[in-house]
Amino acid sequence: MCFFTHIRIICFNTIILLLLLFNCAYSQQQYNILNENYISLSSTRSEINLENQLWILEDKEQKMNLEDIRKSSSFNKSAAEKINYGLTNAAYWVTFNLLVEDIEENGWMIICKNTNMNYLDLYVYDENNYLLKSSHTGNLLPFDSRETENRYFTFNLPVEKGKKYKVYMRFKSEDAMAPLLSIETTNDFWENQYKLQMIEGFYFGTMLIMAFYNLFLFFAILDSSYLFYVLFIVASIFLQLEMGGWFFQFYWRDLPQVTSKIGFIFLGLSIFFAIKFMESFINRKYTNRTIRNLFYLIKIISIVEVMTGIFLP
Repeated sequence: MCFFTHIRIICFNTIILLLLLFNCAYSQQQYNILNENYISLSSTRSEINLENQLWILEDKEQKMNLEDIRKSSSFNKSAAEKINYGLTNAAYWVTFNLLVEDIEENGWMIICKNTNMNYLDLYVYDENNYLLKSSHTGNLLPFDSRETENRYFTFNLPVEKGKKYKVYMRFKSEDAMAPLLSIETTNDFWENQYKLQMIEGFYFGTMLIMAFYNLFLFFAILDSSYLFYVLFIVASIFLQLEMGGWFFQFYWRDLPQVTSKIGFIFLGLSIFFAIKFMESFINRKYTNRTIRNLFYLIKIISIVEVMTGIFLP
């Protein structure tokens, strides 16, 4: 072996060694930052957005368990105000640290406002690495797996003043991977829920009045466009009730598989009746061939959507 070849081998091995040392140092630095960064819970903060304060790890193979996660140094800090990874087969783990400065009268809650999250696990450790709480829920599990009677996923935090805690959460969903995580005081959460329910109740009530009014016009005039408009409104109401988690909470609490299919069915029906209403309202003979073919294609797609919800597992 010549002298220059020997030098090249030494240089190459030195570079590889330096890269490994740099990687180890960077991972240790990230691990230290992760364990030293705390979210403060105090009486001056009634709601905390967690999305931009999370440390996130993607589990593409869905094989990592809690112990693997606790030992991992592969978490990355989130910088986004709202996290959304779209449609993905991967599971996502998040973690964050809590420092309790004040205890509210009825405590604090972690809230996931994505009502279509299929599986959601939560683990809370104290500063002595003792597991205080584990919880498992999701919209593909019975409604009774939830801690509170609410369409959102809520978790009461077992915390005490002056102590530190570490939280791990795992998310898996066939829908959009958007956790929509926050921490709120229990009193503020329920107060906001009452206000939101009043607004949504007014909205759905207005939609129903529109449906009954147009149904009356249909029987009075016998114009099919009014009937298709009523059917579109009803299908849209059911779709929004399913997307908002109301169906699961009040109707099919023990049938999560049925609830997951309803969205496909009512989405297809709302599109189908919307097209039928437009065809009836503008009258087919006044539309050109391209528009008629487009309407026909959209109706076929909507029917396929309904069949998908009915027959696919």
